[in-house]
Amino acid sequence: MKHNPIGAKGVRAIADLIATGHAPATIDLVQTGIAAPVLSGLVDALASTRVVKRLFLSGNHLGSADVLGRLVSDCGLEELYLSACGLGDNGALVLASGLKPGIRRLSFASNRIGPSAAVEVVRAAALSGVEVLDMGRVKTAGVLGAGDNRFDAVGIADALCASAHRLWHFDFRHTGMDSRGALALLGGERKDSSATRFVLGAGIARRVKRELGQIALGLPELLPHSDVAAIRSVHR
Repeated sequence: MKHNPIGAKGVRAIADLIATGHAPATIDLVQTGIAAPVLSGLVDALASTRVVKRLFLSGNHLGSADVLGRLVSDCGLEELYLSACGLGDNGALVLASGLKPGIRRLSFASNRIGPSAAVEVVRAAALSGVEVLDMGRVKTAGVLGAGDNRFDAVGIADALCASAHRLWHFDFRHTGMDSRGALALLGGERKDSSATRFVLGAGIARRVKRELGQIALGLPELLPHSDVAAIRSVHR
């Protein structure tokens, strides 16, 4: 359904399908005009059946609706993509407070999330067992008017060092990260028992990137689920 303006009526039809328990495990609703007021019915259906495992909602303006908390706590999702959804700090905090174990991949790229809220997202992701976290920038950010996230590298390093975690791939390109911030991440990685691959943008000292890369050696290649790979091949 990607890029089709399905509106409220279309969302209700998809929710009805999910409620039957026979929906596909991967549903792509990127840029389909979904708004927060109609999200509740979709979440109800997802939570009642828990058959959908990968949900793409990027490019829909969802803001900070309380129902977002249920999306990450009650629906049995393994992958959730909410890039360029206008989350801001409030939406990010709603999601962080609701996040429970089960979700392995999360994307909150291009949501104008500030440093303090970003730290809370990372802390919640680490505690709940998230493995892949994307808080960088989507390619269509300019077209969608989606602002970049901004990071406090020291706070993020502290959050990751606080306890063992599974977060092995973390993308935060275009978040204002500089060499000083990357050094804070490197200092945290030296103390952290769990290695993380940090995907950094331009403007970072080569030595810092190199040492972070050495720590991440041996981590698996980031590959999409076979369902997602099939969708991509059709679109391309």
